[in-house]
Amino acid sequence: MFLLGWVWTDRGFLSALNVVDIAGCSAVHLVGGTSALVAAIMLKPRLGRYDNEENSVLSLGSPTNALVGMFMLW
Repeated sequence: MFLLGWVWTDRGFLSALNVVDIAGCSAVHLVGGTSALVAAIMLKPRLGRYDNEENSVLSLGSPTNALVGMFMLW
């Protein structure tokens, strides 16, 4: 809730800069982007994904990444 005070209260520094926040979109996107960055750093790149130099068929996506993305959107 701290982030919402930056925009929506009279004392918030973003409010002082005349930022317009339509339906809370700045707070929602900042929290979502930050959590996605943290998840990507924690998961690290998949080992062996780009080791071969052939143009072979790529495997389907990572189930772990799919579940993390699903829970972020949920």
